[in-house]
Amino acid sequence: MNKSKEKLSQVAKSIGFRGRITARFRAIGHRAIYKNVK
Repeated sequence: MNKSKEKLSQVAKSIGFRGRITARFRAIGHRAIYKNVK
């Protein structure tokens, strides 16, 4: 029980970290596209 809980928290942490990175890249990409359109 305890081990599976630890695994779940680790997976959630990795997903959250990846989500943060992708969100940052997406924001930068949107800014670049916006500048090019202007």
